[in-house]
Amino acid sequence: MVETRARRRALTHRVRRGRFGGAARAAGGLRRRRRRHPKHRSLQRPGAELATGRRRLHGGGRGPVPHRVSATAATGRRTAGADGATARGRGRQYRDRLYAAPKNTNVQLLWYRTDLVAEPPQTWAEMIRTAQQLQAQGRTHRILTMGARYEGLVVLYNTLVASVGGRILNDAGDEVVLDEGAVQALELLKRFATSGVTSPSLSNAVEDPVRLEFQDGGGAFQLSWPYVYPALQEGAPELAPRVSRAGD
Repeated sequence: MVETRARRRALTHRVRRGRFGGAARAAGGLRRRRRRHPKHRSLQRPGAELATGRRRLHGGGRGPVPHRVSATAATGRRTAGADGATARGRGRQYRDRLYAAPKNTNVQLLWYRTDLVAEPPQTWAEMIRTAQQLQAQGRTHRILTMGARYEGLVVLYNTLVASVGGRILNDAGDEVVLDEGAVQALELLKRFATSGVTSPSLSNAVEDPVRLEFQDGGGAFQLSWPYVYPALQEGAPELAPRVSRAGD
C-alpha cells in the first residue's frame, strides 16, 4: 500500500514537471482549469466555440453592422415571407443587433446583342420568336443558358416560375404547393428546350462553356450572371460594346 502511494506521487510529480511531454502537460493543464472553474462548462459542452464567439463580438471584437446598413438589409427584397425573413435574420443577429449582411447580390440577367436585336424581349415567347426570326435570316440567333442537371437548371426553372407568378413552396417554405404557375413554367421550359434556338448541348451546358460560346459570337441572347460582362470586356473587347442587358 505504501509503495503504491509512493509510485502515484512520483508519477504525479513527473507529469507536473513535463517528463511525459506536451500531451500530458496539456491534459494536466486542462484538469487544473476545470478544477479552478468548476462552473465553467465551456470546456466540456458542444457549441462552446459559438458561445465564445458571441462573447467576443459583445466584448470588443468585430462590431455590429451600422444602423443605416442594417436597416437596408432588414427591408431588402430577398424575402420569402415574414417567417423566412425572420429565420434568416436570426442567424445573423446577436442581442438584436445585425453582425453580418450580404455585400452584394448575384442575380441572373438577360444579356443580348444590340447589333442583332434593337430592344430586349419582354416575354419568353417574344425571345423565342425573335431568335427564330434571326435563325430564318441566317443570322446569329441562339439563346444560351445553363441546362445541365445541377444548380443552373434549378435557377432557370425558378426564374421561369417567378416570371409567370407561380409558386413552388408556401410562404413559410415548409410545404410544396406547385401551383398552376409552376406547371406553366414547366411547359415553358419544354417549349424553350425544343424550339430549335438553343444550343445542341443545352442539357449539358454549365456556366463557363455558355459564357465562352456567347463570347465567341455564338449567341444572340445569354441568360447568365453579372460576371460574364467583365469577362467579355477582357476576353472579347471588340464584342463588349455590342452587348447590353435587359433593364438598362
